[in-house]
Amino acid sequence: MSGAITAETDSWFRGRSISQGQPVISGSLSYDDKSGIYGGTTVAFTIGEQNQGPLSFVGLIGYAKNLDTNISIDTGATVTAYTDRYTGMANDTFVEFHSGLSYKNLTGRVRYSPNFQELDAQTIYVEVDTVHRLGDGFNILGHAGLLQQVGGSGSLGERSSRYDLSLGVSKDIDLWSINASINYGGDRGGTYFSGPWRLRDAIILGVSRSF
Repeated sequence: MSGAITAETDSWFRGRSISQGQPVISGSLSYDDKSGIYGGTTVAFTIGEQNQGPLSFVGLIGYAKNLDTNISIDTGATVTAYTDRYTGMANDTFVEFHSGLSYKNLTGRVRYSPNFQELDAQTIYVEVDTVHRLGDGFNILGHAGLLQQVGGSGSLGERSSRYDLSLGVSKDIDLWSINASINYGGDRGGTYFSGPWRLRDAIILGVSRSF
């Protein structure tokens, strides 16, 4: 069992703010069994001057297996639920199934949703994440993702695909971690978010405490 409390200046998902640009505090718990089964949950709350309260709930379950000392595979499912602080109008709940492969500090995953964010759109999301450890607790974090609609009568917006990128640095101090990241939502691709706060780029600062 492990857990963490995290505070961030903004909360992003797939290249857009989900907290209307408001700071967020979240708590997470996770469990890893020696059999390879793992699971966890994260609950987030907006803490800005406007619209304070519950923002999202994420539940995760999966199975991971080490093929050797450098390679591992995993598969599982994630349930995400947003309150009206995300949509501005109604609650959204959707499921994604994923399969992934990790090699040393590089991880790639493919995620499928039969009804992404309740938009009546079937989507595939391909992502690559990397962590490069510099020593003395410093880490470089990189992420690239591509979302593609593959079915359904709904729409992601102007286009059926869009990408997101992020590059960050973190510093681990005992059980604490301080991080900063540059996030970019791309110039092209459908924007399935609404509202003036849905910027395409942001610098996000955060701090977390593990336990």
